[in-house]
Amino acid sequence: MNGLYVDTLKHGNWVEFICTGTLTLEEAIGLGIQIREEMLKDPATDHVLVDVTRARVQMNMMQRFQLGEYIAKELAHLRIAIVAAAGDINKMLEDTAVNRGASLHATHDRENALSWLGQIT
Repeated sequence: MNGLYVDTLKHGNWVEFICTGTLTLEEAIGLGIQIREEMLKDPATDHVLVDVTRARVQMNMMQRFQLGEYIAKELAHLRIAIVAAAGDINKMLEDTAVNRGASLHATHDRENALSWLGQIT
């Protein structure tokens, strides 16, 4: 499977992006553009869940760093939780984005992500 495929689901005051396919830096930046465009449709919605558990992540450490910088620059006004397979998570992306002002949390646990977004208690 080549490319990234994204399903978008609106859940009241938050939006979920479910990704399948191959997630490269270029595809992730394209997803960032898609997120920004979707969120412009309803400016009151600023919480995002990105589920990449079914995607094949192909990013090295430098690319994760670059994605973190992109998120901090372009999506810092959003609260973003990323759910990924445990083996696909390292803190480079999250630390880079957060250290530059973004509100981002990466986890392998969907309930943890939803709790961090304030959607469950």
